[in-house]
Amino acid sequence: MKKQALFSWHFFRLKSKRKTLVKISLLFYMIFNMTCTGGDDSVSPPFRPEGWILLKLETQSSRQLVIADDKLYLCAGIDGLFRITHPADAVDDWEFLGLNNLGFGGVMDVVVLTDTLVVGVFAQGAFPDVAGIYRSVDDGTTWTISDHGFDRNKLRNGTGIVGRLTQSKLNPRKLLAGCIGELLVYSSSDFGLSWNLLLGPMGETKLQAVAFNSNDNALWAGGIGPNTGASLLYRSLDTGLTWQELFQQPHDQDLPANEVNDIVFDSVDDATVYVSSYRVILKSTDAGDTWVASFDTIDTDNFLNLSGNPVQSGELIACAGDSLYLTTDTGETWSAFQAKPKGQAFMNNMAVDWRKKILYVSAYNKADGLMRVYQLYF
Repeated sequence: MKKQALFSWHFFRLKSKRKTLVKISLLFYMIFNMTCTGGDDSVSPPFRPEGWILLKLETQSSRQLVIADDKLYLCAGIDGLFRITHPADAVDDWEFLGLNNLGFGGVMDVVVLTDTLVVGVFAQGAFPDVAGIYRSVDDGTTWTISDHGFDRNKLRNGTGIVGRLTQSKLNPRKLLAGCIGELLVYSSSDFGLSWNLLLGPMGETKLQAVAFNSNDNALWAGGIGPNTGASLLYRSLDTGLTWQELFQQPHDQDLPANEVNDIVFDSVDDATVYVSSYRVILKSTDAGDTWVASFDTIDTDNFLNLSGNPVQSGELIACAGDSLYLTTDTGETWSAFQAKPKGQAFMNNMAVDWRKKILYVSAYNKADGLMRVYQLYF
């Protein structure tokens, strides 16, 4: 009987401890739930403003908008390089990172890897000795020329006229640089510390797009052809050893000019490629061997930028001067989902954060000749 009583006492004590632990766990859960939801059973979605939000910065030019980590960078030509926290707020101040007054075109593009920034610069004419690549390893505090491997002997190519930079998604230390003046493409495997010439020279051209496919085994370069106003597009299937000219002719002979402004690959299928040009978006489903017009209209302005959803195949946004267009079916149909900010003459650059559904554009105002940056939640 004593043993049975002792066993019953221990069992009761163990049950009491378990009940206490359960009560404590429930109490912690309730406190945590109330803290996270404000005591409500449902979590309210974060506030998302409607319409365009003007961010307080005015510049003479806007060459490129780039989202990197939690920052939005503005390459503002001769005005230099700026950045702001992303997502931005209308009252937030822009941080000036320098590189202003470098020459004819100024700061054209930027790529970022933690605290290291690489900037492409376009300077010619009165500024033939200004480098085309600047690099900062202290988050933009100080800058050094970083053009080892570039051709510095010619006024209209190599150093001093870098128009576009792009960064490999597979290996963020790998870069491509596209130049203006003669068809030159440089590559870097050490994030802009040194460079190798991959393509050029091939006459008077203006490279406005360079790209890696997702596996880095195909490199692309596009722009405007020599003295013809024709679209120019090149592809390399051996990481830049040899190049194939895919096309060099106007898509529509009646249009005054054609140019390749951007190159985007489908997030799932690298064989599906989109190219933005003058009033037309071209599409290839065989990695560039053949092309069709995905969006061809004279009712819109020049298509300047394309952005593809990195996790949703077939979803893209195109920025024309007057409107933003969306496709969710690999370019079979397009719809205008937002016009340019009110009172602005045209939009000329776009950056998209697909995960947060936020985009930015820079827009030009004829009244005062200044560029301004706007934010849109979509």
